[in-house]
Amino acid sequence: MLPVRYLWVPFISTRLTYTDCIPSVERIIARIKLWTSSSLTYAGRLQLIKSVLFSIQVYWSSIFILPCATLKKIESILAAFLWRGTSMSPAGAKVAWHAICYLEKKGGLGVKRLKTWNQAATLKHIWHLLTNKVNVWTSRIYAVLLRGRSFWQVPIPSNPSWSWRKILQSWEWCRGWFIVNIGNGSSTYLWYDYWLHEGKRLIDIHPLRTLTATRLPWNTRVSNIITKGHWNFPMDITTLHANWHSIIPTQSSITKTSGFGKAIH
Repeated sequence: MLPVRYLWVPFISTRLTYTDCIPSVERIIARIKLWTSSSLTYAGRLQLIKSVLFSIQVYWSSIFILPCATLKKIESILAAFLWRGTSMSPAGAKVAWHAICYLEKKGGLGVKRLKTWNQAATLKHIWHLLTNKVNVWTSRIYAVLLRGRSFWQVPIPSNPSWSWRKILQSWEWCRGWFIVNIGNGSSTYLWYDYWLHEGKRLIDIHPLRTLTATRLPWNTRVSNIITKGHWNFPMDITTLHANWHSIIPTQSSITKTSGFGKAIH
């Protein structure tokens, strides 16, 4: 029965709770207690936070979207260790934690905010989907949840799993970060993927009735408007001409090889 643990993380079918994350918090506390506070300066404790304590939570952060309560608890532990050593007293902080997390060139100490790091780490899942990385998770997503649709096309369903809902909600802050390298266009969705200049997509530029008038299905790939290595645009819709003309100079980017790549800009 769920939950069970594998490689120290829980297998669960519902929302991850603070209780589920206690083992990760306890590992950080246990590591701190192994150190001798009297022999550590502020600079030494700061370096341990960056290189050792932060790395303990990286594994969990790269797998789950952690509860806010867990992130706040870990940051409070790190702050207490920085200012008070292994006693981890909550009193005595000289600077707010969010100020410490500023970049060094902006007056901070360069410690990463855990929430920001957690969000960035979950982009790995989207990256795997968009680059067709073959593993058990992506195979299931393509077969059960996407079913021939673009990741950017799928709406948030009424009853998704907690993790899938969080991944879909990440649209709002990572739109346009993944820009397609066309290749032969067989893996790029014509209307929904970010493949135009400056990371734009056609569904955001034109109304649905304009795209519908082309009589091309919503799951059309870019390869469907390429014939023998040359663009074959639907030219009967004049409002799309500007987009087609902006693409023509990139004709040399079309290749006859299969596959494609994506990059984060």
